[in-house]
Amino acid sequence: MKITEIRNGSLYFNRLSGRVERVIGQVSKVRVLTYHHKQDEGSVQIKHLRKATQQEVDNYLAPPKGRLQKLRERVETKLSGLKSLVTK
Repeated sequence: MKITEIRNGSLYFNRLSGRVERVIGQVSKVRVLTYHHKQDEGSVQIKHLRKATQQEVDNYLAPPKGRLQKLRERVETKLSGLKSLVTK
């Protein structure tokens, strides 16, 4: 990817951090400034970025899960694991 292809405000997948980040500025010809959900700001080389897929964008933009929903998902995962043990 070239610096001319990078757009401020757009979402890119950072291969080093393994997550989607928003580009907020250019640091040099090979580095840009990014952040993840308005925190963890830092510069990254553009060679470590690729355009985020639609699924990655949707996941990034989705509202954060509440504590109860996270707990429910953990309980459901544990129960499905127990059911598979019982049916064996």
